[in-house]
Amino acid sequence: MDFSVPINVFVDAARDFCAWCETPRVHNPARLAFETSRHLARLYAAAIELPEVDLADYPEPEPVSIEAKRSMFVSFAALPFNYYREVFYSNSEHADEPVVGDLADDLTDIYCDLHVGLAIFDSGNESAAVWYWRFSFGAHWGRHAVCALRAIHCHESLGNAEGKGMEHDP
Repeated sequence: MDFSVPINVFVDAARDFCAWCETPRVHNPARLAFETSRHLARLYAAAIELPEVDLADYPEPEPVSIEAKRSMFVSFAALPFNYYREVFYSNSEHADEPVVGDLADDLTDIYCDLHVGLAIFDSGNESAAVWYWRFSFGAHWGRHAVCALRAIHCHESLGNAEGKGMEHDP
């Protein structure tokens, strides 16, 4: 089976998300919520199509700098809200108390995991990159994506009930 298509679809989504994170923010909260939702939904859909691969050794790329993280975190201040409530384990087997989630933290963490995978991919280690993306999706950034997307959806659906909502592309 040819896995190049789902890998390329994911790489394109990851590159688009990272480029979007690295550009200056629009100062329109509804527009930013729409763009965030679109990127997260696209990433999630592409991630679940990544093929299973064996663990491969790869040189550890440089992590995203603290300055870059801080700058990105601050740039997401234009979101219509930043904090939201979530339950860490939503299945009925756990009785967790709600905790506070942070959209800027979610988006920055997703960026960092995708950025590392892209560095591995760009160094010529495609299998290692796919393994890293699948692992980090299951263990880390997938939860951030789902929580952020749910929080934005809930916020925007409340806005729609009040006659407001996300600003879509024309």
